[in-house]
Amino acid sequence: MITTFFGHDALGSSAAFVLSLLLGFGFGFALEQAGFGSSRRLAGIFYFRDMTVLRVMFTAMVTAMLGLQLALSLGLVSADQIYFLPTVYGAQIVGGLLFGAGFVLSSWCPGTAAVGLASGRLDALIFLGGAALGSVLFNELYGLVTPLYTWGDSGVKFVWAALGMSAPVFCADFFGGGRGGLLGLGVDREESRRRRPLPRQPFPEGLQRDDSCGCVGGGVAPAVAVLDRCPVGWPRHRYRDAAGHGSRRRPRRTRRAGRSPHGQ
Repeated sequence: MITTFFGHDALGSSAAFVLSLLLGFGFGFALEQAGFGSSRRLAGIFYFRDMTVLRVMFTAMVTAMLGLQLALSLGLVSADQIYFLPTVYGAQIVGGLLFGAGFVLSSWCPGTAAVGLASGRLDALIFLGGAALGSVLFNELYGLVTPLYTWGDSGVKFVWAALGMSAPVFCADFFGGGRGGLLGLGVDREESRRRRPLPRQPFPEGLQRDDSCGCVGGGVAPAVAVLDRCPVGWPRHRYRDAAGHGSRRRPRRTRRAGRSPHGQ
């Protein structure tokens, strides 16, 4: 059976810290690969232009829900080894509204802003600065918001139990309803229309354009950008000849023999 740091009351150990750091790097890499390091892509869902956030979050929720239920049913992990967030309606409703308003105004959430900062996004830095100030303000005003932590405190409560359903039935209904909603919104059709094939040969014969990112998102992004003399997040173009030699300068075209510069 799987045991956890929470079950052993060892969340403050050095091993838990190292594992959390590795999981954080993996989580950040997954967010960057999903396109969540761009505030424009994150804001696209509010204008129904880019539904990447909806698709990725739905996939993550279904994967976590099915994986947890399968592990519990097979006895791979017990419920006392997992921390379940208690249900407090007052704090979660008000906090959710504040989180949503901040997401709409800034197009960032704390996790994606950290990924954007690692990629060199200035707006992500401003957002994280505002989040830090908000945390300080919350700490100073904690006495005023304390009643929210007791209003609607229901302990650990699951959705299927509140609805009077079994966990397998709820998982099946949630997956089917969510998938049907995505198809109804035309998310898959929108994605297929947005992906258009590129021209096969946009450059003259003998030349091949290699587009690669000037830096890699992560903690080394600023250093790589400085060493490479390329601004963070800008594409770097290299032109290769038929022999495979690369250069950043576009080769000059030679005039055909027997023809003057004026075409005579």
